[in-house]
Amino acid sequence: MPPGRPAAGSGARVAVIVPAVNAVMESDLARFLPRGVDWRVARWVTGKAHQRVPDILPAVAGLAAGLAAGRPDIIGFGCTAASVVGGPAGSRQIAEAIWQRTGISAVTTGTALAEAAGILRLRRILFCSPFDEDYDRPEVDGLKSFGVPIAGSASLGLDSPAQCTALTPAQIARWVAGLDHSGVDGVILSCANIRAFESVAALEALLGKPVISSNQALVWAIARRLGKPWRPARGGSLFGGDPLLTFADDHG
Repeated sequence: MPPGRPAAGSGARVAVIVPAVNAVMESDLARFLPRGVDWRVARWVTGKAHQRVPDILPAVAGLAAGLAAGRPDIIGFGCTAASVVGGPAGSRQIAEAIWQRTGISAVTTGTALAEAAGILRLRRILFCSPFDEDYDRPEVDGLKSFGVPIAGSASLGLDSPAQCTALTPAQIARWVAGLDHSGVDGVILSCANIRAFESVAALEALLGKPVISSNQALVWAIARRLGKPWRPARGGSLFGGDPLLTFADDHG
């Protein structure tokens, strides 16, 4: 059993759509979902630049239709950039496209991050990304449009997926721990293609503040919508003491 993976199974079926370059989502699902959860991942080809939500909807809906053959209970859309740059309306469009094509509820990383920040009652958040400031600016603006209180941002300056996936959890933790956190009460580690979920618990111990990663938030939001009390070891404070309040599906 992979370290950090809970022992209790649930029999749920989970499907996730990610960009083709993502090399981290499968390992995060294998590590942090409970035994007994059946999970599948599908990929769509996307460019480096941020894409308009309407431009990706046909591909996303097509992938969702393929995943629907496995009868998942929910479909997650696991791309931070694509689900935040269009704000809440763009995120709803993605979930609605999945629902209309498959009849299966969906949740995006953008919605998950906003809900996570809300349930943790964060008021001033440091946004951290492996990319550069120009790439990050639309994401920061998008999260703010969700109501996420971003107070500052830090960019590592990487420019390729290979560089992102090469970062170890320890390297991510050292980088973020070395930033100025004096004016914030929490941290968002953006990007579904870095091993940030694995670094969350260590960072929270170092900072004494909640840390939210893209893939952590998505797994958490999936659990909430399924009503599953998943508590992955080293999953971070987001999973601790969560009363599993019910949120409406994005398409509702």
